[in-house]
Amino acid sequence: MKAFAAPRWVTFFLIAFVPAGFLAGCASTPPVDWTARMGEYTLDQAVNELGAPSKQTPLADGQTLAEWNTRSATSSSAAVGVGGYSGNVGMGLGTVYGGGGSERILRLTFGKDGKLESWYRNY
Repeated sequence: MKAFAAPRWVTFFLIAFVPAGFLAGCASTPPVDWTARMGEYTLDQAVNELGAPSKQTPLADGQTLAEWNTRSATSSSAAVGVGGYSGNVGMGLGTVYGGGGSERILRLTFGKDGKLESWYRNY
């Protein structure tokens, strides 16, 4: 009985193009320009865009401080692997992505009128 042998073009495709597809899917969006949003952006808009804040505190002067944790301090990783087999020769290709790190915090302060007055982020 003869073992299945994949055509060479299949092996080439798996090695050359599949990892490129995974890398292309990793594109990120540009960061928000919070300074440009000052004086216009409201807490309601922030909740619609970012979800409910992790903390929301009314301040004595009538302002509202809202804070979002955009990434927890835990670490994570994922692995993607592709392999091909032809005859007695095996080939494999793998990529490991490690995430995690420090906690990411976005802190927005809204004035008495409900508009963004200041912002802070640690990333």
